[in-house]
Amino acid sequence: MNQTVLDANDYYHQRRLQSLQAVDEMVEALVMKLEEHGILDNTYVVFTSDNGYHNGQHRMPPGKGCGYETDIHVPLMIRGPGVPKGRKTEVVTTHTDLAPTFLQMAGQPLKEYFDGKPIPLEEGKLQTAEKKTSTEHVNVEFWGIVINEGGIGRELHSFFPLRA
Repeated sequence: MNQTVLDANDYYHQRRLQSLQAVDEMVEALVMKLEEHGILDNTYVVFTSDNGYHNGQHRMPPGKGCGYETDIHVPLMIRGPGVPKGRKTEVVTTHTDLAPTFLQMAGQPLKEYFDGKPIPLEEGKLQTAEKKTSTEHVNVEFWGIVINEGGIGRELHSFFPLRA
């Protein structure tokens, strides 16, 4: 990569981090408000996103359309009653597991037609799930045209024009 592209990637990454800082401040304000009202210990706080993102890794311009871990890994953090503090797990989950998880957290019955399963959050269930899970892997696929983001690599679009 030439220096211009590296500088552009650095600039773009810095702007993304600044944007994320606003999210961090919003989450902090929410937690403080819940604590102020005395309901933090009885409230679940969930943070996730739609997908990962790469910015210069693998010598690629910024985007999210490849099968590397940077693009397919989705952050998920849950805090609340019964969720062990600081616990991390490698249990394989997908977005289809969120609805059953939220229903289970709310004490509601699960629908048998759900594609997903509740994510084990409690200490005993979590340890059991890590040792033996029915979901060992997930299929990752992409169909479409990858559009470069952040103004880097736009010259490539002349080679791969969008189709209606």
